[in-house]
Amino acid sequence: MKLENAPREALDELLELIEIAEDKSKIALVDLLRLLIVHEINAAHILHKHWDKLDVSICEYLKCIDLTDPDAKVIQNYHLGSLRMLANIY
Repeated sequence: MKLENAPREALDELLELIEIAEDKSKIALVDLLRLLIVHEINAAHILHKHWDKLDVSICEYLKCIDLTDPDAKVIQNYHLGSLRMLANIY
């Protein structure tokens, strides 16, 4: 399967997994989504159908955690992965 031709059902399932995942699993799934979203067809589907999930799973999640803790490596990695994914969108 080519990344640019990922079936919509698989993308939908990935977003559902991101919504319930935590810690390192969430980071890995967001990074996978980042790779898929660089292709216009995938990005359009994800952004049009799942923006609310992305907003809650990424943006609102980041608002609820302490980003200032220098020892919270998982949180820092999640923040970095989320920013990279959002940069790919724009």
